[in-house]
Amino acid sequence: MTIPFTPVSLEVDEALWGGFWHGDVISPGYTLPALESAFLRETRLTESISLPTPADYLAALQQALKTPAREIEPVSLENIAAQKVVGGGWVVWLLAEHIAAGYPRPPQPVPAPLLHYAQLILSRRSQWREAWHNYHPAAKIDRLIQLHRALCVTNLSATATD
Repeated sequence: MTIPFTPVSLEVDEALWGGFWHGDVISPGYTLPALESAFLRETRLTESISLPTPADYLAALQQALKTPAREIEPVSLENIAAQKVVGGGWVVWLLAEHIAAGYPRPPQPVPAPLLHYAQLILSRRSQWREAWHNYHPAAKIDRLIQLHRALCVTNLSATATD
């Protein structure tokens, strides 16, 4: 059994505005299926993967879920039950019957693009908090996962320089 990526669409990260995807220019308000949005985030912003297509990215996440030596941690995101699965070098977030997010475990030292992205996310916390009531529940979950990751990345970076 394979677990699909969440079927929702998400607004594309502001840092991707001006880039191209399928021949279109990504602009403010541009939405994509969550899988494509996550793929672009990982390939272009964090530069953490070099997989050629969203389908390859999804296959890597699904393979990580099948890794026998995986760790499963229950997490509450705004009182919504999720699972953080770590296996095969990946972190995969499960929400209900879908993958909500996934990314490679951050290496040490943390690569500059990933650290820059984490700092960008943390700088947006107050902006997100102000507009929180306007966000779709799927966008809230996506942002909470991004914040969780950003905190982990910056903590790893701080630990590596101590």
